[in-house]
Amino acid sequence: CGAAYDDLVADAVCTVCVCLVLVCPTCRRNGIPMPGCDAHGPVRRREWFCGEHVWLRGKYFTFLEIFNKAELLKQREQLAEILVKIDSESTDDDPWQRRLTVRRQVQRIDERIGAL
Repeated sequence: CGAAYDDLVADAVCTVCVCLVLVCPTCRRNGIPMPGCDAHGPVRRREWFCGEHVWLRGKYFTFLEIFNKAELLKQREQLAEILVKIDSESTDDDPWQRRLTVRRQVQRIDERIGAL
């Protein structure tokens, strides 16, 4: 939201790595809109991302049970695109951990789709 806020609290952690993140009280209380939903609609999430994992926002979710098969397939496709990008880029960063994080999430999505 961009509000000035600088207090870490235990219930605001990165959904990927569980590191503490700065989230204002209003966002923690009200959540933020799900990707593709009306900003004022009833479906809101309370999943936060640290600076290291902000690139997964809108594609990586801890709680997959709220998504239908089409939404899960869309997430899977977005993550597959990220894997291709990671594999094709040559950067100074070690992409091994990024690949592992994305592959694990793809596996979780596949398991959830199989359970539907």
